[in-house]
Amino acid sequence: TSYFEVGLARGMVVVTANKGDFEQLHSRLTGRGQPHAGIVIFVQQAYSEAERARRLIFLAQVAEPDQMANRVEYLSNWRP
Repeated sequence: TSYFEVGLARGMVVVTANKGDFEQLHSRLTGRGQPHAGIVIFVQQAYSEAERARRLIFLAQVAEPDQMANRVEYLSNWRP
């Protein structure tokens, strides 16, 4: 069982640096009409761990869970 499958089963947003695979996975799921809680993608080398944490906290504070459902968000778009 992958961590995405666990997150999917528990209704959790998944955070990953694996852009290509998770964009494809999102497309497959939406193509089948299978819902998911959301995916947040970041470029690992773009930010320090502290900056990633700041951006994730900001995203969690401003985005309601229903706004994240079935979406892919890019951490680079979320700046506090």
